[in-house]
Amino acid sequence: MKWKIENTGESTNTVEILFTLMIAIMIGGMIWDNPLTFILAGFIGIYIMLLWQYSKRIGQGLELTNQKHTIRLFEGEEAELEIKFTNHFFIPYFNSQLTFASDENIRNNKNLFRKQLGKNQYKYSFSLGGKKEKKFIFSFHTVQRGIARLENIQVRFPHIFDFRLIYLKYCERYQTEIIVYPKLETVGGLKEISSSILGEQQSRFSPFEDMVLTRGTRDYISSDPFNKIHWKATARKQELQTKELEPVKNFSWSIIINIAKISPLGNLYNNEQLERFLSQAAYISRYLIQQGFPVEIYINSAVLNHRPYHLPLGEGREHLKSILEFLARFEDNGPLLTMNRIYRILDSQTSGSRLLILIGEAEEYTNYFYEKWAKGQKQVFHVNNGKAGAHIGPLQKGGEKYDKAK
Repeated sequence: MKWKIENTGESTNTVEILFTLMIAIMIGGMIWDNPLTFILAGFIGIYIMLLWQYSKRIGQGLELTNQKHTIRLFEGEEAELEIKFTNHFFIPYFNSQLTFASDENIRNNKNLFRKQLGKNQYKYSFSLGGKKEKKFIFSFHTVQRGIARLENIQVRFPHIFDFRLIYLKYCERYQTEIIVYPKLETVGGLKEISSSILGEQQSRFSPFEDMVLTRGTRDYISSDPFNKIHWKATARKQELQTKELEPVKNFSWSIIINIAKISPLGNLYNNEQLERFLSQAAYISRYLIQQGFPVEIYINSAVLNHRPYHLPLGEGREHLKSILEFLARFEDNGPLLTMNRIYRILDSQTSGSRLLILIGEAEEYTNYFYEKWAKGQKQVFHVNNGKAGAHIGPLQKGGEKYDKAK
């Protein structure tokens, strides 16, 4: 059953009282030999039947259209949601009220009547005749990123025979989902760091090599690693030959969002600029995707098996949609991870992204990775938040960027 009947809590059973009254009148009529009492008892009996049949069928013919639907918006945008009821029975619903709740990241000021337990409560008054339809337009504007649904949907109306208030509670999950993307906060400097990057392309001057693509061979020298010896060419020429591997620039990007701050006692807690960091990540992701770069995202919040919140590498328009939804769905109530956990994952990847963007605080205890990567393994950029706004540039230590000399 899609609707659950909830009364107002009155314990009086109207049918039992009326039935008892009808029996008493009939007995009195037989004692006093008064036929009018039987007529009165008959009316009461008819009333009992109507009351019983009406109560039995309450909510059975009431249908709430509930098709799966997703509405995607950015912060500050407006939209409308149609709520449709169909009454398939002849039983009317007079002087009714529709109430429901939603998360606080969307709001309709016109029909808002209460805030309770972190939810906005809304109310619509209506009447619905038998075999009729009723549509409500829920106009709303987005307040902040997140996921919103209509919850605790109820219809309240007076019982037409005993005038008690009846509550019908919708038992199924409402399938319309509202996804509010984070706003896009402009980050300066992106064009400068990416102007020479055109995706994954071959270059003679790349410090990285593809171990699969072989460009040719040359004579072996003592400094060549053993795993670069080309054994077939060696057998052919009867002297050691070294593989010449194809240099490759890997221009995929890993965006790492550090949402944590460290207390003087070493405890982790959420950074008060968390929402700003997510907005910056959304802007950077959109820019990089538009330039054709693959992007992945890490957030140092634990999910299953204490792994960081992670969206794997991808590219293109659909991946941008996945990124925005990934950021919208993120909830900041999970355990926080140290940045070392994420950096160990990135450091262990032999074919992972070599271009990293850090959003949030650069902790001193992670200097080991920055110094190691600065020697040519990875390049790290950092989003700095100043009075003039956010700007991205090479990660710095004490005012100087990490370089290969460190």
